[in-house]
Amino acid sequence: MRNAQSAANGNRRGRIGSDQPSLRVGVVGCGHILHEHIRGWDAVPDAGIHGLFDLDAALATRRATEIPGAVVFDSLDALIDACDIVDVCAPPGAHRDIAVRAMEGGRAVLIEKPVTLTLAHWEEVHACATRTGARLGAIYQHKHGPHVVAARDWVSRGRVGEVVRVSCDFFVDPSLDPMLATEGHWAHRLAGGRWFEVLPHLLYLVHLFTGRIEVDHVAVSNSPDAPPGAPADDVVATLRGERCLATVHLSARSHLDRRRIVVTGSQGTVDIGIIRGVSTCTDLRRVREIRGVGLVGLPFIEAANTLAQMVPDRLRHLDFRRGPTQHGRLMRAFADYVRGEGPSPTPLAEIDSVLRCCVGIGEAVDAALVQRGGAPLSMSAGAR
Repeated sequence: MRNAQSAANGNRRGRIGSDQPSLRVGVVGCGHILHEHIRGWDAVPDAGIHGLFDLDAALATRRATEIPGAVVFDSLDALIDACDIVDVCAPPGAHRDIAVRAMEGGRAVLIEKPVTLTLAHWEEVHACATRTGARLGAIYQHKHGPHVVAARDWVSRGRVGEVVRVSCDFFVDPSLDPMLATEGHWAHRLAGGRWFEVLPHLLYLVHLFTGRIEVDHVAVSNSPDAPPGAPADDVVATLRGERCLATVHLSARSHLDRRRIVVTGSQGTVDIGIIRGVSTCTDLRRVREIRGVGLVGLPFIEAANTLAQMVPDRLRHLDFRRGPTQHGRLMRAFADYVRGEGPSPTPLAEIDSVLRCCVGIGEAVDAALVQRGGAPLSMSAGAR
């Protein structure tokens, strides 16, 4: 089944060269996230979305109108045969089967997070990638945000000294968070509920500064007013990283809507606003050299130093907005990897570490709920 406009609309903006790009992308799953993937692939030179597949054929046909020249395939196998990269945007419970079929078919695979819901599924995907030599990546797009890139640069140049701790806060207002406010949302049935859905993003950012991470301890609190999608509405996980310890605090009990990572070093700190796209660096060695510290006090100088960074930070953010989105930058890096022109933007070891911590935290949350007389949320509780 082909979209009627496939021949009429010609090349998509962003393609280079002949009528067909050298890398044809097939997207599986046509939900709301498809919009970001359309924008992302549109920015990748000599690559573009060639086809769509969804179990809801009518939905795929509607979404194809957003992609000039796109083909709507009537089966997953047909899409795999016709494309070079399979971009998996289906619900996470289907990721394992789609990825394995695509890699067995000799295709590169890029998967939305969470990559899988269980370790058993991930180990099958990992083994298939290793056996077939297929290129495999995950949608870890925040790594490419200008605020995160700047933070990594500050840390790598030793601006804050030796990293001694990384802390991450993800506080949401349950009445405003779409996944918590939507009754029966699929994220509610994951291990740990809503938290399993967001943990990959938080953990791959933590991983940037700690190296490989493992779950050390998970503390859980559930208040009487906890939302159905996060009955453990306060979760703190302690992680052991290669370079330092880290903590992740998830809460649906705050109206602050705080989503930040703080990298604490021996000589300063880096503060990253995950969603706001703001990052600042406090280098105590430089701050203490400023004249007048003794007169006005170190806290004031630190605050002034942070404010002084806001202008260059906003200029960096505006410059970024004129280029590809975070998805687009990730997809460019993945396309280069597929062509053999660059490293993997999400190495298998990184995906493995993040997924194992996601499952470990989610299952610890479910186990704590059971111990307190509740029931686990997970649609696959205990499955490894």
